[in-house]
Amino acid sequence: MYQACNHQIADAALAAGKSSIRAGSGPVKWDTERSPKGAPLDHYSIQVGLSRHVIRAYVDDWIVAIEDITPTVARLYKLVHTGRVKEANRLMPAERVYPVPSEVGHKLLI
Repeated sequence: MYQACNHQIADAALAAGKSSIRAGSGPVKWDTERSPKGAPLDHYSIQVGLSRHVIRAYVDDWIVAIEDITPTVARLYKLVHTGRVKEANRLMPAERVYPVPSEVGHKLLI
């Protein structure tokens, strides 16, 4: 997906749910990140609900590729469940912190 589209998604979600963000319900939700074994980590990811018109743009215009990662996930599962978590972690994609403009961060309470 194009990075520029992330800002459009955030703007649309915030516009749709301005009043619900502070109330803790609505299109913006924070979830605890998990380790490969399912243990909670000390940081969170955000789930952003999208309106129909944003979903249409996402599907029709913003997705640039879809890749089947089923074999990789199966390998990760096997590694984790045989105690080879460090090896599994090396196969995971690097996570990057997404830069959030301060006005958006303020609305998201971060």
